[in-house]
Amino acid sequence: MPKDLLLAFYGDDFTGSADLIMQYQRFGLDSVLFLGAPDQGELEAAAETHAVIGIAGVTRAMEPEAIRAQLIPALEQLAQLNPDFLLYKVCSTADSSPTVGSFEPAITWGQHLMCGAPVPVLVAQPNLGRYTVFSNHFAVDRGNVHRLDRQSIMTNHPVTPMKEADLRLHIELQLGMPVYGVDILALADVEQGQQRYAHALDDGASAIVLDSLTEDDLRRAGELVLRNTQDVQGFGVGSGGFGIGIASALGRKASARPDNIDASSGPVLAVSGSCSSLTSDQIEYAQRGGWHTIALDSSGSDSNWALEIQSAALEARREIQAGRSVILYTCGADSPRKARPVSVTKIADGLARAVRYCRESTDLGRVLVAGGDTSGYVVTALRARAMVTIGTVSGLTLAFRLQSDDLVTDGLEIVLKGGQIGGEDFFEAVRTGQTQLAR
Repeated sequence: MPKDLLLAFYGDDFTGSADLIMQYQRFGLDSVLFLGAPDQGELEAAAETHAVIGIAGVTRAMEPEAIRAQLIPALEQLAQLNPDFLLYKVCSTADSSPTVGSFEPAITWGQHLMCGAPVPVLVAQPNLGRYTVFSNHFAVDRGNVHRLDRQSIMTNHPVTPMKEADLRLHIELQLGMPVYGVDILALADVEQGQQRYAHALDDGASAIVLDSLTEDDLRRAGELVLRNTQDVQGFGVGSGGFGIGIASALGRKASARPDNIDASSGPVLAVSGSCSSLTSDQIEYAQRGGWHTIALDSSGSDSNWALEIQSAALEARREIQAGRSVILYTCGADSPRKARPVSVTKIADGLARAVRYCRESTDLGRVLVAGGDTSGYVVTALRARAMVTIGTVSGLTLAFRLQSDDLVTDGLEIVLKGGQIGGEDFFEAVRTGQTQLAR
């Protein structure tokens, strides 16, 4: 490759893929994010001019066989580029289970790629308040750090509730094979860290969990992984923190984060399929600040849902034309969806129809999509083929301009928000380009 560095990844959802792009941009690495299934020629052409090649998927919401069918061909395409490192990007809260969003297909494939060596797993991401210590994972929620199986958002997750904070045990349930770890103390000592890694290899571990509490830990973890994958195609499973670790281990220096986006030229439309309590708090905060909110009941029949979306889109159009920002949401504090899971594709298709209608019938220029799973399906339904970065929101997530085959949505500014991202004023920050509150 003409470039002196090439990193590649497949993201299990769109919000996480956007986050990884942002982390790599901190290191001055030009990136391109493909949506859907690019052909090999597109990937090879992009690799000539970019240091990072990413494909955004929706495997986090899939069952294992569906994951295998979508993920493995994409990883094989990316591996053909001979990148310096290949990552399966997953959420920094390790959202997964044996039946939905399982890491097993990626880890099994990765072991084959690396001639049977254990696949490194690093989901810590300190800049988002995600930490792993002695293989136990922790997450910040409203300023307090909780073990993941005691953090209310994750223990009550509607699809993959977290019942075990020890990532070794959590992943073993998905693999049915032993998972080892390199703890924070071993990581701080090069020789001891190497011994732990070699022990996992000698014992036939399928995966190895890496601790990290700081960005220095991420760098040390990245160095350890690169030392142990010199003779094979390096591959791992992890969050944007893994990307930070690899980039810094390769000698790249992080710079200031990209600029925040400018204020929107008009009202913003937000659509949310997130059931996170943080997102609910953000919606309530926006409502108090003057946003018009429309609660949607997605628990009924498909025909009722279609009527619900039609009515909400008409109401949203009136409010946008009157100069008010609008939120359509399917999961609030008293939502029927809390007790009755609903297909994410059903929700996303409806929300995408509302976005398209408002874009076509008003001067709507900016949209926020909340929900890690929802975001990918909404963007896909909008027929986007690529996204170009235009800035960040509070330094927490990127804002994009859509490149779409649909002339109505082509050029639309869009922000994709995971359920646990941002402070209470996040929606307002998307509108104004500024934030006053910490996450």
